[in-house]
Amino acid sequence: MALQEMEQQGKLLNNLPVRPEILSFNIEKTNGGQKSTPDPSYLEAKYQKFMVDYPDIKGVLLQQGYDLFESAKVNTNRATTVPPPESYILGPGDEVEVYLWGKLQQQFTLKIDQAGKIFLPKAGPLQIAGKPLSVAQERIRDSLNEVFANVDVGVNLSKYRSIKVYVLGEVGAPGSYVVYAGSSIFSALAQAEGIKKTGSLRSIQHMRANRLLNEVDLYEGVRSIRGLVGEELVEGDVIIVPPIGETLAIAGAVKKPGIYEIKGKEDLVWLLDQCGGTYAFADPRRVQVEHNNDDFQRVLQDYTLENFQKPEKIKVQDGDLVLVHSNEDLLRGKVSVQGQVWYPGSYQWKSGMKLSALLRKAGGLLANAHMLRADLVTHAALPRRALLKPGESVGDLLAKYQKTENERLEQRGQAELVPGLGQHFSAIQRESIELTQVLSGEKDPELQEGDELLVYAVEAIAPTQTVSIQGAVRQPGEYLIYPDMTIADLIFMAGGLQFDASPQNAFLMRKMQEQDQGRRIKLDLSVGAQDLLKVLQPVDQLYIPADHAFLTMGRVRIEGEVKYPGDYPLQQGDRLYDIILQAGGYTDKAFPFGMVALRSSVADRHAQIQGKVKQLELRDILQNMMQSMQGTDLSGQIPILEALYNYKLEGRLVLDIPNDLESLKKSRDNIELYDRDIISVPSRTDMVQVVGAVFQPGAVLYKQGLNVADYVAQVGGVTRFADKDNVYLVKANGRVYRNSDSNVDIGDAIVVSSKIEKPVDLWTLLTGVAAFIYNMAASISILKNI
Repeated sequence: MALQEMEQQGKLLNNLPVRPEILSFNIEKTNGGQKSTPDPSYLEAKYQKFMVDYPDIKGVLLQQGYDLFESAKVNTNRATTVPPPESYILGPGDEVEVYLWGKLQQQFTLKIDQAGKIFLPKAGPLQIAGKPLSVAQERIRDSLNEVFANVDVGVNLSKYRSIKVYVLGEVGAPGSYVVYAGSSIFSALAQAEGIKKTGSLRSIQHMRANRLLNEVDLYEGVRSIRGLVGEELVEGDVIIVPPIGETLAIAGAVKKPGIYEIKGKEDLVWLLDQCGGTYAFADPRRVQVEHNNDDFQRVLQDYTLENFQKPEKIKVQDGDLVLVHSNEDLLRGKVSVQGQVWYPGSYQWKSGMKLSALLRKAGGLLANAHMLRADLVTHAALPRRALLKPGESVGDLLAKYQKTENERLEQRGQAELVPGLGQHFSAIQRESIELTQVLSGEKDPELQEGDELLVYAVEAIAPTQTVSIQGAVRQPGEYLIYPDMTIADLIFMAGGLQFDASPQNAFLMRKMQEQDQGRRIKLDLSVGAQDLLKVLQPVDQLYIPADHAFLTMGRVRIEGEVKYPGDYPLQQGDRLYDIILQAGGYTDKAFPFGMVALRSSVADRHAQIQGKVKQLELRDILQNMMQSMQGTDLSGQIPILEALYNYKLEGRLVLDIPNDLESLKKSRDNIELYDRDIISVPSRTDMVQVVGAVFQPGAVLYKQGLNVADYVAQVGGVTRFADKDNVYLVKANGRVYRNSDSNVDIGDAIVVSSKIEKPVDLWTLLTGVAAFIYNMAASISILKNI
């Protein structure tokens, strides 16, 4: 099968409905600072699929050995920091550093030339190429000592020479690489991005001069560094990684489970040694090998760890899956107790041990233990893969594998065979026990190994009895009743009364008789009252009302030119004066006459009016008029009508607020406030706004005594589109006057409407509605910007 096909099938296997851990590989690679989990290889997905039949064995099977190259890096741009071995053979291009100290202190670097020589100061040329490093060091010392007396000499190899080698086959990046002379095969493979999972770790070919120099087995690197490094590389060496050979997998209670490559000579002893051996909790009686038979079907064989040590070694073959089961779920010599005892758990079983002895070991029964019913459960385990032969019954199977346990179960009644978790069937027997008889010694059964006692709570069997409390308490709800529980106890359990509680008006609903619908009993639960000591009965319902005089009716917001703007709690009867006073009164910059009071209910009413206006389909009306009014310029009206169509009215109250706060207290405009009202006190201004069909719309400096016409004249007068019959004076408090000749005050606004020649009566309706909406919108938006 081609490698590309193998990789493609590996991807397809990822989508099979297998156990979740098949895709949960615990290999993390760092790429750009982010961790990613690689896809399983074809072999990993295939072996993991076999693991579905063994749910008691957890874990993910990975191909072993390929992580050797994850962190290996070789940098050919700098000299290696690893000192060379003394056997390193020097050659042209290597550099040595020589140190002199004593009477003469000097340091110099010498490079071996193409003739294999170096030139020593005063000592002359010295041939060292082809010599081991240790021999060259000794010759350099001898030569220098002949010309320099009383001088110590040190020699180090400072730079390796570079060579070119070739890495081919199943590696991440095949090609040629420049490495340092004396580098190992492992270094060259690391530069080629390591061996792919489709490549062999055990048959790496080291070629030199077109012949096989060595075959490297990286598995030997676990045993010796020589097996990992191999022969030193020289110029022109070729490293070939062939496709992966035969494989098998081992899983379960071993120290290094995974997929291993085999070379045809290995046995199970070798495999256990390769994966580090078994853990202490491995079951030596349960080792299984799943393999292909002669008909290419998967079959299972049972072994023990003792089988591995026999002279006739158990051979393994390509595709085998070895399973080493654990004994963690086969704890022997114990009995257990669960439920309402002081110390639940497992305890040592001894022959002849009684049930009362187990209760004493567990510290005795808790107060809420159900004395009339406990269950004694007996288990008898059977191997999961025991097969029925033709004509053999389940009873025969019990007798064959668990004869002793079967007989013990029959003494207590009919045994039930049920599928268990993991690798076992379990024969289960449940016997009801009355704990009062056990404590009195009337009935104290003898325990068998593996027995389990279940002690239930009273509330788990019998219905619970409760009382309830509602109203002005911190934690209303239902509470369990206990003997002689009083109303004061219930209030305490509910966290006590709230500040607005009215305890003198409390009442209790109580059921007097079985068919009674309940009666209302009035109570006084004030401090020291006798009703607090009244004893409660099951299903009593206590209610403590709140005193509505203390309840707030919501919140009101005040903003702008007050000393302490913000949200304030609102109580029944609070008025505008009260809230302004709570906010510290006006600041020196306040303009009370321009105060804006917004109310949500007014806004809702305005929204209804706006909805009716929208029903007139203003834009459709304008379009129809444009078709019938040839030659009339309506472009200036389109933005105004669009804005009016979409404008959201805010619900302003028009008020006449005096500048003096105390005068407001007695004013008819000292309105009562409601939840979510918003009060905005603007700053004093010395400007008047002039907008609409005028030449220069904007703000004009206020001057006492001027009227509307005077201010319009200051902005250049009206345009030819102005409707002189519809000029509006919008006062700072929100009131609107049409064609008024009255004097203009600080903060007022003047709105000059536009005129359109209208051939149809429908335009009268349009301009009337538009003027109303426009004036409402303009007065609010202008005043908010004062």
